[in-house]
Amino acid sequence: MSPNPVIQVGEDEFLLYNPFTKVVDVVDREVMENLSTPEVLPGDVNTYLKRHGHITDESEADLEQKAFREYEEAYSRFSATPLYYLIPTYNCNMRCIYCYEKDLRREKKVMDEKTLESFFKIVEKGPGNTVLLYGGEPLQEMTRPFVEKVTARCDELGLHLSVCTNGLDLRKFDGLLHQFSTIMITLDGCAPVQDSRRPAAGNRPSFDTVIESIEHVIELDIPLTISVNADAQNIGGLPDFADFIISKGWHTLKNVDIVVSHIMQSLDKKYPHIIGPKEAAQKMVELYEEFPHMEVFLPSIKGSNPLVNAFFKGEEWRPKYWYCGANCYFSFYDPYGY
Repeated sequence: MSPNPVIQVGEDEFLLYNPFTKVVDVVDREVMENLSTPEVLPGDVNTYLKRHGHITDESEADLEQKAFREYEEAYSRFSATPLYYLIPTYNCNMRCIYCYEKDLRREKKVMDEKTLESFFKIVEKGPGNTVLLYGGEPLQEMTRPFVEKVTARCDELGLHLSVCTNGLDLRKFDGLLHQFSTIMITLDGCAPVQDSRRPAAGNRPSFDTVIESIEHVIELDIPLTISVNADAQNIGGLPDFADFIISKGWHTLKNVDIVVSHIMQSLDKKYPHIIGPKEAAQKMVELYEEFPHMEVFLPSIKGSNPLVNAFFKGEEWRPKYWYCGANCYFSFYDPYGY
């Protein structure tokens, strides 16, 4: 029998991927249609397919057990280096239309020192060495004293510290920014798109402030990720945004990554502009074919599916429930001690 996924890539071309040997081959229709009866194929073809693991004498039950063991081993490896997400507060100074924390962001509470020390005791005993400030919004004027304590403790313990921020108050953290090994700032598109999707509190424009924050981080030469949250509402505007990025020259900078992420439906929220993972990937490819300068987002297209990475980048396939790896190696700690 054959354990392989088969994907048609041409009129008479089929992609065979072996999840156990990590081998990828292109075969014709005759081979594809006879994978379950390989004895009818020429001897050299049969031998080749066996050598690459595309056909095997193992039973379906044995293959299932083999796959289960591999998934367990992969999960153990990936979960052995967790990323510790630290949420100083659920409060936020932005009003994103797709926010899944709307019910929490009114909370003014900032994590107290006792809870913070409990967090660092966990990190000290754990296998990972990377802390990421998350939210709510972690970089607000109200969180500055907390962030000062976090940067000092991470420096003392030799931990890597990163932050995911909306960029509104980033300039108020000068003097601390070099403590971050990476900074992620979200920008959903050009001014009309950003200001309608991610306005500041009070429905104020945010685009110009976020641009200033991005350029400030670039000037400081701190590794920066510009994150674009895409859905059916703004994905069609990505070519215009690519023009803007190129005009800024951000795509040429070694310390800048530009990543497109697709918004997922929250379990308890209904957001009308959700686009499914298959449709999102297809739309990205179509836009790339029509607008070659979409190349600035090409890493996101390649990285949108773990099987694509396995096919074309030689990476190990990570079994996931979704594109996000949170189920494998993310741990979140919030201001209430949860």
